[in-house]
Amino acid sequence: TNEFVAIKLSAATWLNGVAVIIDGAAAPGSAVTTASGLPASSQIARLGILCFASATATQTMAGTAFGWAQIYGEAVAFVSASVSTPGLQLAIGASGQLIAAVAQTSASAATIGISLATATAAAGGLTKVFLTYPRFSGFPDANLA
Repeated sequence: TNEFVAIKLSAATWLNGVAVIIDGAAAPGSAVTTASGLPASSQIARLGILCFASATATQTMAGTAFGWAQIYGEAVAFVSASVSTPGLQLAIGASGQLIAAVAQTSASAATIGISLATATAAAGGLTKVFLTYPRFSGFPDANLA
């Protein structure tokens, strides 16, 4: 079973499979931002993987648009560095692309809930991951309290 949340995207070019921060104060249709580094406040801790219903890897939004972010189940995510151990915990790298958790530069930016689902992921491509409600580690989620 897969779970998704509705998200609101600003005018920009969005890459399919990148991690996004889901607004912690929100309900469906929340604003998101590309995840890279720490959330702006302790209320913004949940993450998801941006999903487009198109084979096109990028979508350019001229204005506000709506979409889906996957939060649970097997997903396809953009991995920016080569990883090869199934079950390996993945973290957020530059521009929302995933990297091996051991490559994080700051413990305070650690993420949990994203693991590699395949034997090998080549650098710079979409690969299968498994999501278990990804979030920044150490930040409470007001929606779960």
